[in-house]
Order: sequence, then structure tokens, then C-alpha cells
Amino acid sequence: MLLFGLSHLGWERRDDSALWMLSGRPVDLWGRAQDAWVRAQRDCRAVSVGPLDGAQAASVLAQVRAYSPPDSASARLRTLQALGPWQVAEFEFDRLEPVAVVFHEGRLLPASVWSGPTEPWWPAWRIRRFWQQRVPELPHTLAQCTAPGPWFLTPPLNPMGG
Repeated sequence: MLLFGLSHLGWERRDDSALWMLSGRPVDLWGRAQDAWVRAQRDCRAVSVGPLDGAQAASVLAQVRAYSPPDSASARLRTLQALGPWQVAEFEFDRLEPVAVVFHEGRLLPASVWSGPTEPWWPAWRIRRFWQQRVPELPHTLAQCTAPGPWFLTPPLNPMGG
């Protein structure tokens, strides 16, 4: 029985990390564990969760809608968090992949735009690391308190409808 169970386990090196293979399906156990560790240790009291209908939300939404028209015009703000002059927001669209974006002093930072699913990787650590590389000035606390939503786990959109 033990040998049968072990025959369904393995690991595979992909990109810059490893994935566990469970019955041939990749699972990012390391990413999940790392995210759980971050959630257990972070202190998010200084991070504000913004209303999705306030002035700050309207400003970030307008910038994302203007970022890559015409498809970006359907942007819907899913989350908005802020720490001082920094904001992190997530958006969904009708025909584009979801995005997570960093704003500084109310301006969208193009280098920070994460677009699309992270599958098979767990989204939180993957997007945080991307931001750390692209926007190293982003406050560590804000990055750690960002927990990208499940829309980053879904397979990519197929604009051809298949």
C-alpha cells in the first residue's frame, strides 16, 4: 500500500523552482507553505484596505482602463490596498487576463504589471517575488499583506473561444 502511494508522488523542476507531482498533476507545495509562513508572520495593521468605490479606487481604475484599450476598458477593480503613497490593486477584465498592479503616489508603475494566471504556481509568492524584482522600493509590508485572489489560478483565457 505504501509503495502504491509513493508511486503517485514525485517532483519536477520547472522555471526557477520545483513542483510536487501528485498522480501526474503539479502542485506548488513550496509556494503554499511559503505563503502560509508569510501570513502567519505578517503584520498588516498599517495597510489599509480601500473601498472599491472611493476616489482612490476611481483613480486606479481609470488608469488601468486607459492602459491597453479597448479591451482594458472593461476593467473591474477586485482589491485595493494602500500603505502611505503606495497602492496595490487587482483587476479582472472581460477579454484580458487578470492583473495585479503597483501604484506609487497615485501613478501606475508599468514595470509592476503582473498579467495572467500563475498556474501551476501558487499566486501569492510568485507575484510578490515579481514585484520585488521589478519594484524593489515597494514597501515589504504592503507586498507581504497582498494575497492575490483565485482569479490568478485559473487557466489562461482563450480569446478564440475554444
